Amino acid sequence: MGLPGGADLAAEIEALNARLGLPGGLREMGVNEDWIPTPALAATKDHCNAAAADYEDLFRQAM
Repeated sequence: MGLPGGADLAAEIEALNARLGLPGGLREMGVNEDWIPTPALAATKDHCNAAAADYEDLFRQAM
């Protein structure tokens, strides 16, 4: 991305998303909390993945 050393990568990505007009989170894309358990449970079907609760937390953070 051509960022200087010590740049706040998360802030830079948020700024890039804003410049591109991308939504700031799942909620802005029309996702509601009722949706979360379905993909969280599906992700656990692969034995390499974490527990459904971990995915639910991740999705809630992305809201």
